[in-house]
Amino acid sequence: MELALKYKQKQLKSPLNYIGGKYRLLNQISPLFPNEIDNFIDLFAGGCNVGINAEAEKVFFNDNLTFLVEMYQTFQFSMII
Repeated sequence: MELALKYKQKQLKSPLNYIGGKYRLLNQISPLFPNEIDNFIDLFAGGCNVGINAEAEKVFFNDNLTFLVEMYQTFQFSMII
């Protein structure tokens, strides 16, 4: 329970609200990630909630809606897109 609370306090929410978005699942998903991540690939990025909350050295976003990825490239979350 403490681990889930730890992640809940740190989460950033994407400005995009998508059906099927993973923001509400971050409390369940984040504790499953390894402690140290070099490259994180957000395969079905959508609103990018998982990618912007991943503590990794490099984060890569992928989605078939390329305008979403391009839009996030304009924002700097101190990660590589």
